[in-house]
Amino acid sequence: MRLYRVFDWDGSRLDSHTGGPLYAPRDKQGKSRHDIPHLTGVFYTSLTPLSPLAETIKVFRGQTVTDRFFIIRKEFHKALVSLEVKD
Repeated sequence: MRLYRVFDWDGSRLDSHTGGPLYAPRDKQGKSRHDIPHLTGVFYTSLTPLSPLAETIKVFRGQTVTDRFFIIRKEFHKALVSLEVKD
């Protein structure tokens, strides 16, 4: 099964550490309905690439969105990744 997610990429990591596609930022969890930070990290994925992109830009409703909105800090930017998961 192929899943998609948007994450804060450092441009080189491909693992579960900060800047990688499998990193779950537990310090930012706890307020969403599916978060369980006391047990494990959770990140949003979808069967289509459009859904995580829409989740990422929903905070910009009513604004003109430019590339600068997707640079988190100098060393991180938003990226879309596809993940292959065993059924």
